Amino acid sequence: MKKIACLLLMMTVSGLQISSTEASESKKKAVLSQGTYDRLIEVHHLIEEKQVSEAIRALDALLPELEEEPYEASVVHQTYGYAYIGIDNYPEAIISFEAALALNALPDDPALRILYDLAQLYIATERYVPGAEAVERWLMKTSNPTPDALALAAGAYIPLNQFTNAILHLKKAIALSKKPKEVWYQSLLGLHYELKEYEEAVRLLETIILKFPDHSVYWSQLSSLYLTLKEDGKGLAILELAYKKDFLKEKELILLAKLYQYQDAPHKAGMLLEKELKSGDIASTSEHWEMLSNAWFQAKELDRAVSAFQHAAELSEDGKLDVRRASLLVELERWEEAVQALEAGLSKGKMDDSGRVHLLLGIASNALGNPERAISAFKNAQASADTRKSANQWLTFLHTETRSK
Repeated sequence: MKKIACLLLMMTVSGLQISSTEASESKKKAVLSQGTYDRLIEVHHLIEEKQVSEAIRALDALLPELEEEPYEASVVHQTYGYAYIGIDNYPEAIISFEAALALNALPDDPALRILYDLAQLYIATERYVPGAEAVERWLMKTSNPTPDALALAAGAYIPLNQFTNAILHLKKAIALSKKPKEVWYQSLLGLHYELKEYEEAVRLLETIILKFPDHSVYWSQLSSLYLTLKEDGKGLAILELAYKKDFLKEKELILLAKLYQYQDAPHKAGMLLEKELKSGDIASTSEHWEMLSNAWFQAKELDRAVSAFQHAAELSEDGKLDVRRASLLVELERWEEAVQALEAGLSKGKMDDSGRVHLLLGIASNALGNPERAISAFKNAQASADTRKSANQWLTFLHTETRSK
């Protein structure tokens, strides 16, 4: 803002005219006397030398002499404004610019410049209502508004929750600009989100990705929008492209794996999760290894599911995952490993139904030719109502077997 103030001050002083006896009556209304001009030049030099306090004192001395000269007084108020901007005193700068305009003595071009600066100051100091009004007045009086001015108007409307007006101005700013600023696209996208205009947001994101293809966040946002609109296939396709570009972080990697599973591609989910767990891009947690085991189970890759369950169980404080692993091992008839997993689960505890665990332990022990351990396990399984009947049947079978031998 300080650099802008200095530049505008230079433009103001260099554009001033000194009064002349040959000037027409209309011209006299927009020219400075030699004395005022010279003193403003001195003020300008003081501001350039960062002697702003001295510049303001010089203006204080000059202003009372110009009560009968509204144009010259306006220029002095304008100069006050740029001086105050130079020391970040925006409230005083606003007062000065308001005073310059209130005299209604400036030609159109400098008046419009002050009005635009005033709008910027209102918005910078969070006075959004007068800021919006000022920039709209500027736009009404300007035949070819700049994209920056339109974006400025949007910046005033957004805090006022006038999102439709903000969208209108941002769209015009983008359309008029040869190289629209990324922040304009971001603001427009945020407004579409705010109004739940998801289809418009999708179209905008498709444009944004074409312009900024290396910004990973837009790929994730587009995928998320497609999922919101129940277009899961498109959401998956966008995430796949982003994955190939190595854009995805852990959250998006897990989402992609879940989408593979939902789309009946569990093998892809398993491959992705296994690779990223090993690389460390997905944290090695019990939950993530369990997710991998579920993917392999869904893909009917039971051996790989068992291996993943082992990692998950080792990171878990309860025995539930040990039991799930044991169930798979029983299905694969890997009895010794099943017994080890079941005993690990019982050791950890915190299980929903220990009766089923004891029942599986009995089955695995019997398969390993250990009837004593099997009978003990089945007796423990009798304590649970859910497994009592099966435990009784196994015990009857084992007793029959023992007697027949």
